[in-house]
Amino acid sequence: MHSRRKQRTYTVKEKQVAVLLVQDVSVEEAARILGYPRSSVSSWSKQAEKLLEFKGPKTSKTLKGQGRKELFPGVAAIVTYMKDVRRDEK
Repeated sequence: MHSRRKQRTYTVKEKQVAVLLVQDVSVEEAARILGYPRSSVSSWSKQAEKLLEFKGPKTSKTLKGQGRKELFPGVAAIVTYMKDVRRDEK
C-alpha cells in the first residue's frame, strides 16, 4: 500500500514567498525549489494579488472571508434595538 502524503496547510507568509518566486521562475520550478505541491503553488499564483495585499497576520492560514454569508445583514443591530425598546417599556 502506498502511504499518502499528509495534507499540509501553509501560512500566508509561505504562500507569499511562493507567489514572489513564481514571478521570477515557473510554477513548476518554484514548487520544486520550495517542496510544495505544484497544484498548490499554481492556485496561489492565481490568487497573487489578494495574497500580496493581505493585511492580516502573516501566520494566518487563510485570507478570511470563508463561510456562509448572512441572509439578513444587520440582524445583531435589530436585536439590540428590540432589547433596548423592551428595556424602556419596563
